[in-house]
Amino acid sequence: MYEGIHHVSLLVRDLTAAKVFYEDVLGFNVSSERPEFNFPGEWYRIGSTQLHLIVHETGSARRNSTAIDSRDGHFAVRVKNMSELILRLEKGGAVYKDTPRNKTPWHQVFVSDPDGNLIEFNAPASG
Repeated sequence: MYEGIHHVSLLVRDLTAAKVFYEDVLGFNVSSERPEFNFPGEWYRIGSTQLHLIVHETGSARRNSTAIDSRDGHFAVRVKNMSELILRLEKGGAVYKDTPRNKTPWHQVFVSDPDGNLIEFNAPASG
């Protein structure tokens, strides 16, 4: 019945800052599929899933707290090379929480975007 997750939407207040984070720091590719809505935003393609940024004057529910708490609502992106991701985050000056060993079978890295939206990146744990 279900085929998979089509997209995840996140609220952002500053689209320019969000685009710098998602495009320059994370390297996400802009999707050309976004229609001309009556509100600003951006769409990205991550494998077969899309990420939709929607500009909203109040921003995320976390009120722009960029503190990293892995229990907060988040979405996860599987990565092929965790070292490459960490290098990107460090080069972009992003604060992240690296948990290579935890109760899951994955190496996890958590990062907040400029509006406090939490993202998990994971890869199979190595030895």
